[in-house]
Amino acid sequence: MKTLIWVFVCAFYISFTTTTLAKDADDIIGLWITAGDDSHIEIYKKGKLYFGRIAALKKPKYEPGEVDDMAGQPRVDRNNPDALLRGRPLIGLELMTNFFFEDGIWRNGRIYNPRNGKTYRSNLRLTKTGELKVRGFIGFSWLGGSSVWRRASE
Repeated sequence: MKTLIWVFVCAFYISFTTTTLAKDADDIIGLWITAGDDSHIEIYKKGKLYFGRIAALKKPKYEPGEVDDMAGQPRVDRNNPDALLRGRPLIGLELMTNFFFEDGIWRNGRIYNPRNGKTYRSNLRLTKTGELKVRGFIGFSWLGGSSVWRRASE
């Protein structure tokens, strides 16, 4: 039991020493490069909520042999659980929805992963170095995974 408590204390400490609370809700607006440099995500505001869409892909078209009969075609949302949405282009796809800003964190949004067709609850926060920590999870935030994005050069 002591080990479990120690793990939670360490995780809590690390999460707060590597992140900082944003001062302005609009600090997140702009173009971000995902981990692995696979895509650029444009984060924008609608009303009081924040959203994100795919602005560019490192490989915007399918390569020969990658997917049958798709070579040279723009990438589409092939793994969407809704068969009617599988033909929509990935570029322009809104994959982040309904984040609200509270206490320096963009909370309670949803993030869609087109690689597996799943949608996760998500929170976002800026690190001390100005990177964006994206946390996707199911249920509790500590049951998930994180990715760090960097701001694209203007």
